[in-house]
Amino acid sequence: MQRLAPHNRKNDLLLAWFAPLGQAAKLALEMLYPGNLLSIQFRQYRSSLGWMGIKSLPLVGLSAMFVSLALSIQTIIELKNFSAQDMAGMVISIGLLRELGPLTVSVSWCARVAARLCGEARDFKGSSSDFVSEFALPKYLAALSMAVPLGAYGLVIGFLTSAIFAPYLGVSSIHDYLSAAKPAIRDKDLFCYFFKLIVLNPTIGVFAGCVFGRYGRGGRAEVCSNAITAMFIAAMFFNLVFTYAMYMP
Repeated sequence: MQRLAPHNRKNDLLLAWFAPLGQAAKLALEMLYPGNLLSIQFRQYRSSLGWMGIKSLPLVGLSAMFVSLALSIQTIIELKNFSAQDMAGMVISIGLLRELGPLTVSVSWCARVAARLCGEARDFKGSSSDFVSEFALPKYLAALSMAVPLGAYGLVIGFLTSAIFAPYLGVSSIHDYLSAAKPAIRDKDLFCYFFKLIVLNPTIGVFAGCVFGRYGRGGRAEVCSNAITAMFIAAMFFNLVFTYAMYMP
């Protein structure tokens, strides 16, 4: 009787971690293929703008408000210990632009995108070429298009919330808050914020949803859970790498 080889769980674990990277690279190359670019289905692009954009406004607006308020409370409370609460605008603006905005509000929106795309990709029945031109590429362009206004919207909501509530938390006035924040914001900070929100995070969210939905094994709940997990890990890692490249000497 032939003896079966023992099941190698270690190899399966490595495959589960690294296979999506290869599949994502393959999908990216297929997106750049001229034939797929020319046959893109703009109907899919337009149909995605609504739920990625307008229907995401409550998530982005409320998340930006809550994150900004939480950061403001903690920052001003600590600065009060040094009688430096009027400098809160400088600290809060840097925190929101460089890290907290991209890692909270933006990643939350990307999780919403990845989860829905994972479910939709799971149900797509066409060929690999059709998947790229009729699904992945239109969804990716829609995500990039909506990330621009959503990023600006979240930034405005976050700063307005912080500026309005700052006087109630201990800052002398809104004017003092803005006076401290304005010189602290550099072009590099704005570039860091918008690159993460407009390019980096949407790319990770779309690719996580498409790759796991198309190639993931297991039930729908398991596959979509894995997609969100991978999206969060990749977003945290690449945001850290980009921050290091931007600010470390």
